Amino acid sequence: SYAALISGIVFSFSGYLVSIQDNECFLCSAVWLPLIVLQHHDALKTSSFYWSLLGALGICLQILAGDASFYVFSTFLCLFLYTLLWPAVNGAAKTSGWRIKPWLQVLCTMAEGLALASVQLIPMFELVSNSTRFAGLSYKTVTRWSYHPLAFMQLLVPYLFGEPVPMTRFVRQVTPQVRQ
Repeated sequence: SYAALISGIVFSFSGYLVSIQDNECFLCSAVWLPLIVLQHHDALKTSSFYWSLLGALGICLQILAGDASFYVFSTFLCLFLYTLLWPAVNGAAKTSGWRIKPWLQVLCTMAEGLALASVQLIPMFELVSNSTRFAGLSYKTVTRWSYHPLAFMQLLVPYLFGEPVPMTRFVRQVTPQVRQ
């Protein structure tokens, strides 16, 4: 249908997908989101856990594609919001009482997706616990590449401290000096 074609084009050329063209692990995870939402829609429409399992397979593939953070932030948020707005999407603005089955389906979809992806997630958690960042970083290390508070004034007056972007910024992270 034309609506599906337009939706696909809008999603493909959305700001997020265009901005991550050079970061393939985020891109490979992001492209699974429409299929996961479609499977969740079918699960809510038919009240069948079969579609929840297919959505969980999509979540697993999204995690295995390269980035679990996109899954956590975007997919969980989209599925929760879609479940919350399901009565309006379904056309049943007035529902009698609290319906728990859609919430069970979304929780099952997420739990099954995490369980299927656990072959990658469990080794990842072990790797994180053995990383150098797990014990914490020194203040000097954390603040070395941080943005100096005086540089925020350059948003209003770009040449306040000389050049707006010093040539040495990405080499030594030089902070702007205040003229006296």
